[in-house]
Amino acid sequence: MDGKSNSAQWRPTSIVRCGAVVGGSSTRVIRADTDAGPAYLKVLGNPQGPQVLARDWIGTRLAKYLGLPVFEMAIIGIPDGLPGSVYQDQRVSLTAGPALATRQESGYTWDGTDAGLKRVQNRSAVTKLVLFDTWTWNIDRKPPAGADRKANLGNVFLRYMAGGRQLQLMAIDHGECFPKPLVNAGRIDRIRDSRPYGLFDPFRQHMELELAYGTLRAVPSLADFWIGG
Repeated sequence: MDGKSNSAQWRPTSIVRCGAVVGGSSTRVIRADTDAGPAYLKVLGNPQGPQVLARDWIGTRLAKYLGLPVFEMAIIGIPDGLPGSVYQDQRVSLTAGPALATRQESGYTWDGTDAGLKRVQNRSAVTKLVLFDTWTWNIDRKPPAGADRKANLGNVFLRYMAGGRQLQLMAIDHGECFPKPLVNAGRIDRIRDSRPYGLFDPFRQHMELELAYGTLRAVPSLADFWIGG
């Protein structure tokens, strides 16, 4: 799967069962079985509020628009009285309404080293990932210099390819894109930020300047994204 793949290929319509909350997730992502296979759910009743779902949906579409590989995602309804169990101590409520379902993939979290990138077959995605994080102020992967926040390796996922012989770098979890108030968008002096986001030290040697320029030139306007993305 690449950044141009059609997420409509995966079309879950109902949740069969909810399971445990994923450990370490600030939004208390829930493992679930859908009628189209296993998935991860972000629900309206998560501790960070419903805006996280909107940010993740828009951010994932923007990442795909830049040509990044993304997980297949769908909006699915949570009915009243959903069967299954959820840990009660995880501060998450299965509020009825729309939820984000992300298809479960086979892979693992990057270890933060350059050696951990050796089998990645799409290392050019590093450049686009840094562009995306900087474009969207995504503070939840690798915050910019001076930010009072730690890097989150859990948001750098390597998916198994070719029977496990190769890996694919994926753009995942965009619930904290656009953290700055967009009401200030009319005042560029209030939102300008020249610091790179998402730039882990091992990423630096894989940055491709010409690819960065070419990617930026290939994105004519957000109008195209909203109309055709």
